[in-house]
Amino acid sequence: MKLRMSLLVLFGIICGVATYAITVGEEPPLSYINKLKTCTKYTYSTESEAGNKMTYTIKGLLSNGRCEVYISSYVDYVNNKEAYDTAVSLMSAFANAADVPEKDIKKGLPSAQDLTNESRDDMVCKFSKSEREALYNAYLKHDNKNPKPNVKDGNMKISFSTDKMSSYDKLMMKYGFGTAGPCVTLDQEGEYKNWENYACEYSDTTCYVSVNKDGASAVDCNPSKGELNTQLINTVVNHAKSGKCIKL
Repeated sequence: MKLRMSLLVLFGIICGVATYAITVGEEPPLSYINKLKTCTKYTYSTESEAGNKMTYTIKGLLSNGRCEVYISSYVDYVNNKEAYDTAVSLMSAFANAADVPEKDIKKGLPSAQDLTNESRDDMVCKFSKSEREALYNAYLKHDNKNPKPNVKDGNMKISFSTDKMSSYDKLMMKYGFGTAGPCVTLDQEGEYKNWENYACEYSDTTCYVSVNKDGASAVDCNPSKGELNTQLINTVVNHAKSGKCIKL
């Protein structure tokens, strides 16, 4: 069991960048972007050439005026034997390099369902009107310069650079992978439940605040206010805790 968990962790680490490189190059359909701009309820699912399945679900407007959106992504290894065999081959090679006995490797290899669960990435976003308009305008540029992943005979070749990402992907990366923002990743361990997220809207910027139950906090402002000093961070966090901000 310990080896299986180690291989799953290893799989998550070595494939994390590759999975991200695949998904950021796959633009959602124009119909999704049009619906997002007006926050009209909508669901769309698609599968990339690399086998990554994505679902975009626009839930609609919340009472605070923000638009709730769910984006999920995973690779279905259960119904994609080629992808599973490739992943198992990769993990076996790393285990062999670590001098793990062959019989132990075979016993410890995760199932196709294990890998499907590990590849899953679920995100919920609560976009303001200005953020939706920014995503819409960025999407229309279609300026991604990264080549598509090349899959041949079970092997995947990826050439990826963050500098070549599209304007849309860069914006989604900022919204979803920054210190704090309108998007939250729903991790499998449920760690997100230990955080409360807020949007503090000021006349010249919106500051996003994440506060953990253990007292830790994170702040990020858009448009940027430059390097945030301790006093400004504490002020924004106090605004969030005292009910002056929108709870996301």
